[in-house]
Amino acid sequence: MKWKAFFLGLIVFIGAFFYYPSKQIILIGERHCDESCLQQELALWDRYYQRGFRHLFLETPFYTAQYLNLWMRSENDDFLNLLEADWEAHHVASQGPRILNFFKTIKTNYPETIFHGTDTGHQDGIGPRYLAYLEENNLKDSEYYQKAQEIINQGNYIYRDDGFDWNTREFMMTLNFIREYEASGRPHLIGIYGYLHIGTEPSEITVPRMIQQLKAYYRIQTHDIRRL
Repeated sequence: MKWKAFFLGLIVFIGAFFYYPSKQIILIGERHCDESCLQQELALWDRYYQRGFRHLFLETPFYTAQYLNLWMRSENDDFLNLLEADWEAHHVASQGPRILNFFKTIKTNYPETIFHGTDTGHQDGIGPRYLAYLEENNLKDSEYYQKAQEIINQGNYIYRDDGFDWNTREFMMTLNFIREYEASGRPHLIGIYGYLHIGTEPSEITVPRMIQQLKAYYRIQTHDIRRL
C-alpha cells in the first residue's frame, strides 16, 4: 500500500510539472528610441499588464533600472531627472525626450511596474552615483550594492583599450538575464532589447546571441516590432 501511495503521489507530481501553466517570457526586438517602437511597446505592455504582468526587463544596467524603481515609488521626478542629466552628459544616443515620455507614461498608467536591468555597465556616472546613494542609506553591505558593483566591473572589462568587446558583453547579458529572472521568482515578463540581441542578422557579434543562449534554458516568445 505504501508503494502504491508513493507511485500515485509521483504521478500527481509529474502531472503537475507538465500541466502547470509555464511562465511567459516575451522579448521585444526594437530600434532604440524609435517612436513607432516605443508606442508598440506601450501597447504590448498595456495588454499584458492587464493580464497581470508586472516585471519589465530592459537593456539597461541593473543600477539604472533601480533608479527607475526608486523614481516609480517617489512623488517627484528627481531620480528620473538625474538619469536624464547623466544621459545628456555622456551623450547616450538611445535616450532622450522620447524615452523619458515612455517612462512617464508607464509611471502614470502602470504604476505597479517593476523594472529589471540586465545589461552590462556602461561608461556613465549612474553606477557610482547609485553606489553613493546606497552608502548614504546604510546599504553598502546589501545585495544591491554588490550587484551594482559587479555590473560596473563588467562595463570596465568590455570597454577595453583594444576596443569594445561585443562577444563578452553578449555572454554577460545572458548571465545577467538568467540571474535576474531566477532571483525574481521566474515571473511572467516582457523584455525590451535592441534587435541586435534577439535577431540573427550579421553584426559585430560572432557568438550565439542572447536570445539563442536563453532559449537553451527557457521557452521564449519574441516580437520583432521594427517591421510592424
